[in-house]
Amino acid sequence: MESPESAVQLLVEGTNLVDVFAEFCNSWNLASIEIRNFGGIQDLRDYLETFVRVSGFSAVTRVGIVRDAEESAGSAFQSVQSSLQNAGLQAPATPRASTSGSPSISVLILPDANSDGNLESLLWRSVADTSEARCVDAFFNCLSLGTIAAARRDKARIQAYLAAKPRPHGSIGVAARRGHWDPEHHAFSELRRFLTDLHGQTSASHTYDVTRNDSDVSGKRR
Repeated sequence: MESPESAVQLLVEGTNLVDVFAEFCNSWNLASIEIRNFGGIQDLRDYLETFVRVSGFSAVTRVGIVRDAEESAGSAFQSVQSSLQNAGLQAPATPRASTSGSPSISVLILPDANSDGNLESLLWRSVADTSEARCVDAFFNCLSLGTIAAARRDKARIQAYLAAKPRPHGSIGVAARRGHWDPEHHAFSELRRFLTDLHGQTSASHTYDVTRNDSDVSGKRR
């Protein structure tokens, strides 16, 4: 495992989250956040055990962890708490809260710390009012897929949504680089506050543009 290059570390679940968060951090001017992929849900425990022993970890001042809720936001958060404690790190009492020790630890469960689902659930909220999304919903209703679990349903809806884009690609990370997710959409306000606080800025100093304008979205790669 490579040594940290920044005092601010963000650990996320999978390469797709790395790519999406890199684009968002770039858009929100959160350059000091170093994003790391801890692997799958079951890998966080072992990853943290190794991470706290890597050369340079003593210089880390803030660590944020983001993972999907999947079928239970509460169980997901408890799993992160257990992994942190196993590695000898403080675990926050609630999602989005920060511990007082060094490093300070904060955790965000997607899509919103309370609901079941995943990153795709959050991405879907950002496009749900578009004509493409309405077509996707009609397609799913035709197939009678509305009753499947939220996490799987949102993953499937996002895949169908991306299939309608020019140069369709199934990766939500590639979609982020192509500007298909609007970082200024109000659906991402909570995520932006979490990352801004992790970065060390005052989130209250930011305003969040709730207007979606696809023509203004850039596809800059970090």
